[in-house]
Amino acid sequence: IHMERGDFAGARELLGAPTEPSWMIPEVIPAIMHGEILCRLGQPEAGLTLLEPWAVERAKDNPLDVDIAHSRALTGLCALSAGKRHDAERWATKAREAFAHQSAVSPWFKKPLIELEQRLGRK
Repeated sequence: IHMERGDFAGARELLGAPTEPSWMIPEVIPAIMHGEILCRLGQPEAGLTLLEPWAVERAKDNPLDVDIAHSRALTGLCALSAGKRHDAERWATKAREAFAHQSAVSPWFKKPLIELEQRLGRK
């Protein structure tokens, strides 16, 4: 709820300190959340260390999965915050490609991609 309201400091307090993720459920969800929180709190390099490995490794299993597309868009937002526009554009493209293959995806999954594309000036 904190993250949906934009209260990333409150979300960080509830989650505690990030740990080294094994990229297996259930550890992966907190790692993604920590990565997004760090990015939103002005620590994009730290956030990318949690987001990028998951977005790369998990995509090997199913690159069109909506969870992976969502995480790729979050990774793109974080990259853009870190001043890595080229990387952000690459992540946006990968997320958009995955969503194009999915019908009836919840708007929640697409929300970070919409934000990323707006910040990139694509829409």
